[in-house]
Amino acid sequence: MNANQLLRIMSESPFPRLEVRLNNGDNVVIDQPYLVSIDKGEPSFAVHEEDTTRHIAYRNVAQIVTLPHDEP
Repeated sequence: MNANQLLRIMSESPFPRLEVRLNNGDNVVIDQPYLVSIDKGEPSFAVHEEDTTRHIAYRNVAQIVTLPHDEP
């Protein structure tokens, strides 16, 4: 995983709900593209959660999967 690959996923329209699966077993759900900050020159990206910002190194991403959107 690298910044260009993540940018490609993040630019899909409509935005797919994503789950980032990390090597340590943690999972991070991304519901909206504006919750992610990507800087091509950095080895990590940021996911803005309700009360915190989580920095994730690309090397720690095991898999990114598309999740179904919740039905109202």
